[in-house]
Amino acid sequence: MIINKVQTMQELKNKLLIDGSIPEEIRVAIIDETNSLIEYNTFSQAKQVLGNIYLGFVEKVEPSINVAFINFGEEYNGFLSFGDIHPDYYRKTLYRKKKPKIEDLIKKGQPVIVQVTREPSNTKSATLTTYIALAGKNCIFFPKDGNNCGISKKIIGDHRKRLKEFLATLEPNASLIIRTASHSASINEIKADYNKLKKLWETIVLQTKNKHVPMLLLQEDPLLKKLRSYSRHSVSSVEIQDKSLYEKINGLVTKNLIHFPSIKLGKNVFAKIEQQIQKLYCKQVSLPSGGSIIIEHTEALTAIDINSKNSLKEKTIEETAFKTNIEAAIEIPRQILLRNIGGLIVIDFIDMENEENIKAINKTVKTAFKDDKAAVTIIGISQLGLMQISRQRLNTSIINKHYETCETCFGSGINMKIETIALNLLRQIKQNNTKRKIYTTNKVMQFILNKYISVLANHKNLEWEIVDESNGMCNKIETIK
Repeated sequence: MIINKVQTMQELKNKLLIDGSIPEEIRVAIIDETNSLIEYNTFSQAKQVLGNIYLGFVEKVEPSINVAFINFGEEYNGFLSFGDIHPDYYRKTLYRKKKPKIEDLIKKGQPVIVQVTREPSNTKSATLTTYIALAGKNCIFFPKDGNNCGISKKIIGDHRKRLKEFLATLEPNASLIIRTASHSASINEIKADYNKLKKLWETIVLQTKNKHVPMLLLQEDPLLKKLRSYSRHSVSSVEIQDKSLYEKINGLVTKNLIHFPSIKLGKNVFAKIEQQIQKLYCKQVSLPSGGSIIIEHTEALTAIDINSKNSLKEKTIEETAFKTNIEAAIEIPRQILLRNIGGLIVIDFIDMENEENIKAINKTVKTAFKDDKAAVTIIGISQLGLMQISRQRLNTSIINKHYETCETCFGSGINMKIETIALNLLRQIKQNNTKRKIYTTNKVMQFILNKYISVLANHKNLEWEIVDESNGMCNKIETIK
């Protein structure tokens, strides 16, 4: 019965909620018919590098780690691994060696067209690839990969058969992936999308002719990219908070760049799920029977521990362990997806002796990840009760996005970022524009006054008292009316 809950959840008609009340941070969420949170993320419409295409130049080749560092015009060089170098860039010396090394493939100063596959972080450079992917409404075009044609598994029947026939007519040096969103599109519409992407690639290549400096070739619209990614959730309706954002999204729908069955303007669209969102930042997550899971982040991995705690209703230790573990096996994948946790994940399940129970836990976890867009490898429960999961990092986790290392405790803890605190305060003010006093720290005060004083000026009924708590006391600094 519990396993069926995981399978059924994917079949519900889901709703997409978009909160654009603060343009600096747009919040998006997917909820099901019961208002349960399925996916949550935040993004900015400001400049980003993920998905962008650049003309770069090889700055340095590092044979010891089999990578090259690419100057692509951003603050830090990008990271290009051996496996992400397309054969088009291979030097002639490659064909004289059976086991080529990276220094045989490319050399310093060589121009390369690269796409960012992972954004830079505090400790890591942006990850690049020369295998370019151009996303359209109905398909994804791979101009330099001739062995990657495919059709979404959710497209079935005669339409799938016709799509296979269409893919067989494509030129051999390019590939196409037919997206789930194209299930209702005609062959002619998909063909038009393909031709448009093909022409876009030709324009990109033309821009690189006789260029000797790094440059941006194509910047993706973060809003359009984000909205396209939600087609796999079977979204039945979209509710948007913010008139200007609603008009922009409605324009994308009108231009046939995205498709949603229903789109409307709403107020306080996140009101019913705010509490669920706040829980995503907590280490402890409660389970229905009284147990809990504890999520700990380290530099190398994410460790998840399961505690039976107050789960004492079962007759035997084995039954208690299984019931707590099966609930955790449902909740843990959900939390991993909601929090965008990637990399190595180790789960310490409560010890069980029954082999059938262990198999049920393994099956439940694998079922929960079956629709995950990221590549996931799962090693079942070992004799020590540990399950290992390796999950591809597609996005920055919400913890890394909104929290930073605490300087006071020498890196053993984390604090919410100043910008996140400021944006949360501004969002609360916009949602409830009544006269009130807000107390915050000196750092937050300076950040808001420097960046968002114009936003505060639009709220005449607001009296905001900013204080300095650095000495342990609330000392009034300024009041904005």
